[in-house]
Amino acid sequence: MASADKERIDGLTGLRAVAALWVVLYHLREVGDDRFLDLGPFDTLVRFGFLGVELFFVLSGFILMHVYRETFSDSLRGGDWANFLWLRVARLYPVHLVTLGMMLALYLAGLTLFKVVPNNAYAYTPVSLLHNLAMTHAWFPGVGSPNTPAWSISAEWFGYLLFPVLAMAVARSDRTLQAAMLVLSLVLAQALGDAHVLMRFITAFILGITLFELSRDRASESPLGPAGSLLIAGALVASLYVIGDVVPALHVGLFGLLIVALRTPADWGARALSRPLMVYLGEVSYSVYMVHWFVWSAVKRGGPKVGIDPASPLVQVAALAGILLLAVATYHLVEIPGRRWLRRATPAVLVPRRAQAE
Repeated sequence: MASADKERIDGLTGLRAVAALWVVLYHLREVGDDRFLDLGPFDTLVRFGFLGVELFFVLSGFILMHVYRETFSDSLRGGDWANFLWLRVARLYPVHLVTLGMMLALYLAGLTLFKVVPNNAYAYTPVSLLHNLAMTHAWFPGVGSPNTPAWSISAEWFGYLLFPVLAMAVARSDRTLQAAMLVLSLVLAQALGDAHVLMRFITAFILGITLFELSRDRASESPLGPAGSLLIAGALVASLYVIGDVVPALHVGLFGLLIVALRTPADWGARALSRPLMVYLGEVSYSVYMVHWFVWSAVKRGGPKVGIDPASPLVQVAALAGILLLAVATYHLVEIPGRRWLRRATPAVLVPRRAQAE
């Protein structure tokens, strides 16, 4: 399995913070049912914040290939596969379970105090809750999650189950076939823009895996020089203002190029994202992503009941601060201890256990 001293790519850790905050701002923009803030010149950028999840998907494939390529490039040993999946459970499950409980508590409080019923009431049925416990809630129609953003966690779990096979297939392919896989993933990203979420996920995930392999021998080189990530980010922002999200393949492809550029320590964007604060926010980003729906649901649905306007700038700032504070607490009190506990509790069938990189 992957060694714990596997080099961390700080620039990409910082990028996780940017992606998570982009999604958070996208949701904070909605201040009620069909009510949205007008953020002036920044409105377009925030309005497409849902694309931050697509960025996470590409990044996930890239980072997993960085950490686990050596494990799965030559063979698919059952023990390695099971151990990999257990470590992924340790990464996702503690926060997923706790935030699920938080949303159930919020549901009961809203129903008891204000007679507020969530818009996605189907996500609170016994069937949906069982699927949430199995992290399969995004796989089937008519099933949802009380913590709405957790659909992407279910999609990630689907990708983890397939990752060893995908990693081996890409690692064993020659450059021509890898390039063909890259092109195919972009074609599918465009063709499946409105398809099932798992199809959208897997195309971005494979793109990340393939991009890592194609750029593996050029990790110290930036494709566009030291300003590469800034140029790519500029092109991405410009495309959102000019054509919106009508060309999904363009944005997925730009996300991939951005990740490749930020992998290079000499890149100016990578240097900025490698600052200690950005790296820390990147480490906390999973908790940020998972708790923000709880905070904003309470403010957006419960606030008007007690005279709080979710559209107020002061309320928006307070909500964002609350999200960050709760995320930090969740990271230190749930995510890290839960991950360590599950690793120590690795089933005997998965031994020998070794220290694992994230």
